Amino acid sequence: MLGYPKDFDLGKRQYYSEGKINDVYDKHFIVSAGNKGGMSGGPISINDSNNKNDKASAGIISANITHFPSDQTYAVRLNDYLINLIRDYINKY
Repeated sequence: MLGYPKDFDLGKRQYYSEGKINDVYDKHFIVSAGNKGGMSGGPISINDSNNKNDKASAGIISANITHFPSDQTYAVRLNDYLINLIRDYINKY
């Protein structure tokens, strides 16, 4: 997970945290790593276990959710619908 948290250096530097993707659903998943304020909207990347340099984005960090464990992150899952929505927006503008 990548982001520019306001909690550290007022968002002047990029930070990351590592974890595992758990509890995968159609539109979201849970990551076993916490995030800090300001990281919302940042990418969640995964890498091929056979090639650590081969990374891809799997989701987007969501805002912190009330009563959600601080050591976990709720993420919006990138799916065909969202990818097509982004492509349509790019093509329109």
